[in-house]
Formats: sequence, structure tokens, C-alpha cells
Amino acid sequence: VTGPIFLLDSISLNNVTRTATREEVQDYMSKQGNSCCLATDVAVDSDGNALKEIFELCLGPVVATLPPELHLGAAIEDLLLTPKALFAGLNSLKTNYVRPKKMYQLMSIKFSAPFLSIIALRDADPSDPVDRSGRQEELGLCIENLEFGVERNCPPSHTQSQIRSFDEDGSDDIAYGPVIQGGLMTIYIESVFFSLRPLNLALPLAMISNLRLSGYLFLCEVDQSCQVVQGRPVIHRLNHHGQSDYCLTTYASGIPVKVYTDSDLTCAEISANWGQVMGMSVPRLMECIARILPPPPEPVAGIPPLVWWDNVRFFVHGSIKLSSAALKFRWLLDAVENADESILLQCSKFCISYSFGRFEVEAVDLTLSVPSIPYDMSIHPSDKALGKPSIILPHQVHRSTGDDMQPLL
Repeated sequence: VTGPIFLLDSISLNNVTRTATREEVQDYMSKQGNSCCLATDVAVDSDGNALKEIFELCLGPVVATLPPELHLGAAIEDLLLTPKALFAGLNSLKTNYVRPKKMYQLMSIKFSAPFLSIIALRDADPSDPVDRSGRQEELGLCIENLEFGVERNCPPSHTQSQIRSFDEDGSDDIAYGPVIQGGLMTIYIESVFFSLRPLNLALPLAMISNLRLSGYLFLCEVDQSCQVVQGRPVIHRLNHHGQSDYCLTTYASGIPVKVYTDSDLTCAEISANWGQVMGMSVPRLMECIARILPPPPEPVAGIPPLVWWDNVRFFVHGSIKLSSAALKFRWLLDAVENADESILLQCSKFCISYSFGRFEVEAVDLTLSVPSIPYDMSIHPSDKALGKPSIILPHQVHRSTGDDMQPLL
């Protein structure tokens, strides 16, 4: 790898522990079912006052450029094995070690970044123009003004009940953990641009403005004590100068980490572009995703892999709602340079909601337009008003879809 991979302008970290306020303590006690006193598993100071940890991380503009020879997912997996190897070695030196009981810590987590850019490169195609390094941008993600926050102010028993209500297969006999990440989450992004070759920032694959997420989101697995599946030891080979000189044995529970959520996503506008010209982009997109994510587990003989919808349903549980004040989707009928030759679908107050056993789609003022229709004898919904005739001539219609687009539906 030549050249920088990550560029970071500045970083600011603030991590303090303070006494929880009266409102925070009352909120916690109202959820534990006993509002008289705090639970005994809450971290307190010497005077018995509940403590709350404040973790704030602020980054400057961040740019990540991922060359094709860098498999970031595999590097992350190797990095995660490092603390496991260290703890395994240290614990082997201890005798009669008893791990102390872990106390529940009230916590507030905040993260912000004014600009975040991730670019995945690929080797240049000789038939296309290339940059000086001989690489082409295959995938690009730009995020402006990102603000992320998590509030952990719920008793563990209340969190267990919440996750159990999100899990369609949950029952009173199932416990989750022992490590549960997440809580009451809020995310705000001013704008998101996602481009995929041959599209660009002027005509992106997707653009979302004023995106907000609010609700509960947890990442955890089913507790091993439930004995849902049988675990097994796994041997990790650590490469050293191209050779597997070292090995690390860990115990895999066989229980994957899943997402349990009850959240709402709102945004001001969603704009997307697709078409037959993007046919060759899908395999390259999957290659970029495979380079970024950790490698999947080895397939089991005789068991076919799940399709994407089954994978989503397996890893994501709960209910989620996405609503937008405006939606615009363009199906390209020609090259990217001739984007006006496209089928245009647009509407206002678009909403998609999913919960267990229920899927809903709602759209207001839905308009489907195609280019170069010679005549349109109907009135556009935006022109309907009391006193107007039901049929008018084409030149009398005010086209909200543009001069070269006429509403088909």
C-alpha cells in the first residue's frame, strides 16, 4: 500500500465521571420497578451516590482511501484477536483468579465529525481515463455534520425486557448478553452522498438530507447459559512474514451478535438513481463490501447460503420506520451523461414501516413520469382545483416534473 489510508485533521476526547443528577437517578429508578432505592449493582461513589460516565469524542474532517490490496475487514479481525491473545496469556499465569462482579455504569456517549469521506479504489481500466496513481474511484461515501449519541440509563432487567419484546422468538427463559452494546440512540446527519461508478456526486446513487434516527438499538447475543447452540474451539492462524508461525485457540459460542431495535428514521429528502447502465456495478459493489467487512465464516457442507433478505431477517429484529418529506427516484434509460432520459418517480410524505408480521408503504402525491410523451390530456394532481375543467389541452398543463417530462400516472 502506497500513500496514506486515513487522514484525520484533529481529535478531541473528553472522558469524565461525575455524580448523577437527581433527574437521572429518578429516571433510572422508575424503570427498575422499585422507585425507593437504587439497585445494588449500580456503580456508586464512597457516599453511595450513583456515578455517571461522560464520554465525548470529536473528530475533525476524516478521509479514508481504501486501495484494492487492502482487505480492511481481515485487518480488523486480526486486530480484535490481539486483546484475546493478551488476556488469554495473562489469565494463564493467574491461579485461583475470581473475576469481580461487574457494576452497571450509567453512561452518556457522544460522537461528532463535521466531514467523513470513505473512498474504495480499484485497479484502473485501460479503456477509461485514470488519475495519476492509476486507480479509479469505485465507491464513495460522504457524510456531512455527523452527530451520534447514546444514553445508557436503564437497569439491566429493563434492558432484558426491552430486547425480549423486540425479538420475535424471545421468551421469558431467554437471556441476552453478557455484553450488551447500545441504548437510547440518536443520530443526526445533515447530508449523505453515496456514489458508485459510473455515477458521481453530481448524479449520486443515493442522496439523503437531514437524516435523524431516534429510538432504542442494541447489539448483543443470546447468553451462552441458555444453551441455544453448541459452541466449539476455533484455531486462528496468525501470519508472520507470509507464514502461519503462531496460532491462537479461542472458544466460539456459535451465537452471532444481532441487532434489536425500535427506532424511527426521518429525513427531508431521499434521491436515488439506478438503471441498466449500473448492471456491471453490482458485482464490483459486492467486492468493495467484502473488502471492508470481516470475512464470513466458512460455509458448512450441504447447507446453502442464505439470500440477503433472510440474512437481514436473521440479524435484525424489532420494528423500524423510515419517513421522508420528499422522495425522488430516477430510472436511467440512457448513459449517465444523458440523465434526462429516465423514468422519474417522485412523491411527498413517503413512509415505510416494518414490524413483526406487518409491512406498510405510504406515499402522498405520487407521480410517475416518462420522457417525450407527445400528449397528456389529464390534469396533473398539483393543478386540480375547484372550477377547473376535467380535460384541458397539453399546453395548458403546468408540469411540475420539468419541461421535458410529462406525468404518466
